[in-house]
Amino acid sequence: MTATLGWAVPAAHADGFAPHRAVYAMTLESARGGSGITAATGRMAVQWQHDCQGWTFDHRSVLDLVMAEGDPVRVATHASSWESDDSRQYTFTLRNLANDRETDRVEGVARIGGDGGGTVTFTQPEPRDVPLPKGTLFPVAHSKVVLDAGVRLKRSRTISRLVFDGMGEEGAFQVNAVLTPARDKPEAGKAAAKLAGLAMFNATIAYFDTGASEAEPKHEMAMLMFANGVADDLVIDFEEFTVRAALEQVEMLPVPDCGRP
Repeated sequence: MTATLGWAVPAAHADGFAPHRAVYAMTLESARGGSGITAATGRMAVQWQHDCQGWTFDHRSVLDLVMAEGDPVRVATHASSWESDDSRQYTFTLRNLANDRETDRVEGVARIGGDGGGTVTFTQPEPRDVPLPKGTLFPVAHSKVVLDAGVRLKRSRTISRLVFDGMGEEGAFQVNAVLTPARDKPEAGKAAAKLAGLAMFNATIAYFDTGASEAEPKHEMAMLMFANGVADDLVIDFEEFTVRAALEQVEMLPVPDCGRP
């Protein structure tokens, strides 16, 4: 099993984006043959805040997997990052655990230069530098492109960009975002009072290795996205199984003053 819950990170940012904390209930959507997984339940919490110089992100999730044979497996992820407002600096940390034992740790700093290219300096799991191609975006900058396009969406469109998010040991991914108009309103009880009346759209985000010829993405997730950056009804596809994350709670956090008139 190679699931990394750090891939369940819905990032968003635009002029209408609001700092917030969202909590989700996760359940098994499907499992591939041979995975041995018969059920899954868990919770995920994401928090976005602005510190007047950039956006901080914190993701925590715990998923309990029931196996057809053998003991249950608890998969936990804690991911955090900070991206500067000019989207040229990015720090990231990721920890994955299975049954309370650390299986992965990724840490580092990435920078984008004036020519649009950059470098990732990993400090964990081992020190090394990885170049970033020209045009690479960090998660907030990429999500700004997606959210800006989504709230103005009239018909389906696809946005393709190079993105580095630090949720693994790889460099940049080719990320394709397929955006479609949303026709269904959120159900009552899903923080409806805070989301009612907001523009929304469907987004399917697929991650491909750069330069790869495979038709299948390495990671994929779909969601309903609102104009304030809150996501609902996420379907997160891992290598061996798929989970659905339904929004349970959302808390809008204070917007900092930052000394602006």
